[in-house]
Amino acid sequence: MQRLPPPRRRRAFTLLELLVVLVLLGLTAAFVLPSLRLPSRTADAETALVRARAIAVRRGESVRLQADAGGAWTVRATADTTGAILLAGSGDAGIVHPVVISALGTCLPEGTVAVGVRAWDPVRCAEARH
Repeated sequence: MQRLPPPRRRRAFTLLELLVVLVLLGLTAAFVLPSLRLPSRTADAETALVRARAIAVRRGESVRLQADAGGAWTVRATADTTGAILLAGSGDAGIVHPVVISALGTCLPEGTVAVGVRAWDPVRCAEARH
């Protein structure tokens, strides 16, 4: 009688092992991916506005929040004729034209407001939604 070689063990993962690994990967991704998310444009706009309001209230005078086409924004005191920058940053500030923020934290677009344009919301520092 000829002896048969011992049966080979298959080296593979079971379905249960694969499911456990996938669940662990999913949980890890759920915790890690939100922290790797790039900041949104609205977060940049809110940061610029909140910081400009804080400066205006702290100094007790109005300030001007102004952004350029490249995404850089600056905060300057409106009464300061030297043009000294109180605060600067980069990112989409969410403003199209300069905004003046009062010492009370409300804001209006700088310059004259044309007739027929949408109403302005001084709390949001943006055109009012209809």
